[in-house]
Amino acid sequence: MKKEIADLWIAALESGEYAQTTGSLQRVVEATENYKKIPPGFCCLGVLCEVAIKHGLKITKELDRNNNGLMWYDSNTDYTPPTVQKWSGMKSQSGEFSCVIDDDKDWAGGELTDLNDSGKTFEEIAEIIRENWERL
Repeated sequence: MKKEIADLWIAALESGEYAQTTGSLQRVVEATENYKKIPPGFCCLGVLCEVAIKHGLKITKELDRNNNGLMWYDSNTDYTPPTVQKWSGMKSQSGEFSCVIDDDKDWAGGELTDLNDSGKTFEEIAEIIRENWERL
């Protein structure tokens, strides 16, 4: 992805301005899934969408028509819309990345969406972006 966009995204994730949620780019009301409360807020990719908007990218943002409290970004609720993916230079809509994890050149990787939804904090995700922006 583009370094300057990665830096803006990292700053936003570390700013404390955005509450974190799971399962959607943005959730505007609390939800319950499998007896677990899911707070309103943004996933890490939703924060990227907000950064794009703040920096002039034209995105259609609208509340879900089914009244389930999810925000749509260019008709997407789960993954980065193609418009944001292209603007940011990301290789995938889910934030796929791979990286060397040891001196034996073993590779690992994942998706930022999975890390967000499995409990990594925005600060931890920001560090992953900082270390892997070229592979995102």
